[in-house]
Amino acid sequence: MEKKRSIGVTIASILMLFFSLWSFFIAFSLIRFSGIGVSGAKRYFDLAGFLYCILWGLTALVYGISGISILKLKDWARTIIIRYTASITIILVVYALLVMLCPTSDPCGKSWAYYYLLFYIFPIVLCNSIFFIFFTRHKVKEQFQ
Repeated sequence: MEKKRSIGVTIASILMLFFSLWSFFIAFSLIRFSGIGVSGAKRYFDLAGFLYCILWGLTALVYGISGISILKLKDWARTIIIRYTASITIILVVYALLVMLCPTSDPCGKSWAYYYLLFYIFPIVLCNSIFFIFFTRHKVKEQFQ
């Protein structure tokens, strides 16, 4: 007997596949434009850009593999998504607090940080929180048993 998945699980899985493609695009853009590579005859390396690229590449892999596996109702994929979204959310909240609390020598003050947090960090935290809450619901857990 084949398991039935709800519309919500299907939509969440498709969203994860979309986020996987989006994350892959960001990781590829970072490799191309962030300062990892060769400029003329000079070779250079930007560690922050490289780590950021690794983070987005890892996100693309986790969301892609989990998105396909959640369509097949694999419980290990649900567990991975719950843990990954929780850890990314915690890391980004701590990062946001550090950005807001650390002094800056920027002449614009903290205005850039507010926009960065509002339009970049907040949507990622919101999406990850929605996935976390959705996949920890009892009715969703039952579908994966």
